[in-house]
Amino acid sequence: QLLRAKLFDPSKYDVNRRPDNGTSSATNVSLHLFWEYTTFMNLEDGWLSLSMVTCNNWYDTALEWDPEDYGGLESISTFPSEIWYPDIEIVNTSPDDYTTETITVYLHHDGEIWFCQPVMAKIPCSMDLTDYPFDSQVCRIRFALLAYGDEEVRLGGEGTMSHSVTNQSSEWQVTFLDTSHGTLLNKTTLDMAIGMKRRGTHHRYTATLPWVASVIMMLLGFWMPANSSRRLTLACINLLLIMLMLQRITVLLKTSSAVPKLAFFLGNVMVVQVVAAVVAVLVLNMESSTMPSEVPEPVVRFLTGSAGRFLCLAQEGSRADQSLEDSENPFPAKRNDLEKKCDWMLVAQAFDRLFFALFSIVTLCVMP
Repeated sequence: QLLRAKLFDPSKYDVNRRPDNGTSSATNVSLHLFWEYTTFMNLEDGWLSLSMVTCNNWYDTALEWDPEDYGGLESISTFPSEIWYPDIEIVNTSPDDYTTETITVYLHHDGEIWFCQPVMAKIPCSMDLTDYPFDSQVCRIRFALLAYGDEEVRLGGEGTMSHSVTNQSSEWQVTFLDTSHGTLLNKTTLDMAIGMKRRGTHHRYTATLPWVASVIMMLLGFWMPANSSRRLTLACINLLLIMLMLQRITVLLKTSSAVPKLAFFLGNVMVVQVVAAVVAVLVLNMESSTMPSEVPEPVVRFLTGSAGRFLCLAQEGSRADQSLEDSENPFPAKRNDLEKKCDWMLVAQAFDRLFFALFSIVTLCVMP
């Protein structure tokens, strides 16, 4: 009690006056953000929500004492109302989204003061979802001391992060914590950049596996017989799957500064799938109608030769086999139409193989 009476004597100590420490220089205040004490973090819809602890540190020579005069007492705790302390604010958010709780202030015998308080803040954060669901984001918190100029109080600080701390968020993992200084209204600000990486496992069954399944179904469609009715059924199922995935991703577009590559990829896949469905309908109609023209002979020889073997074309539908099968057909016009259909089916099959290879390469190059 004697020490408190000496330190906080109103006639000697003014809680409204910043500590000048006997000099004309500015009071140095250091802000510390210890990430291991962050109990909650979430980034959603362009807002970073945090529940953390910030600590302010400065020196006040008016609050020094000799421990030997007070039974070896080296530190005491007090209330913020009994001392001067810097009113540091988060300036890149609304006051309604920034709340603090008052806790004890710790004084050391050499005049060092630590003022820590729990903070709950909701901070706007611009999100770039180009690489969703494997994206990384950087959110910035700007601290400032608006009541004093730089010539009176100079703000500094740092953020520390323990690499073992990874459970603040189930969806995000903090990768780095950097500090820098900026300027606001001719006053120095402390900017803390929080780097976060989305946990890919969190979206394994809602984004990654569905688009992989869509690609596999697309490739299977190119490998199915060109005149198979199941090909049209597979295309319709895949279109439904793509639409459901795009509907889910559309919700994210309102918070992203760029279109996700996954959305761009699925949109183009949908166009290709629609074209494949149209081609499947045309091929099915071709089987039930008379062919008006025939495939040029050089094209047929090319597809039934080494190129056909390279593209793994089915040879059972070749024109030669069909002619042998129908050699005793008494209707030459009908036999000629069957040959035309076989040739056009061979061409359609060749295009399927080419699209299969092209789509596989494009998928590997632009896959999210």
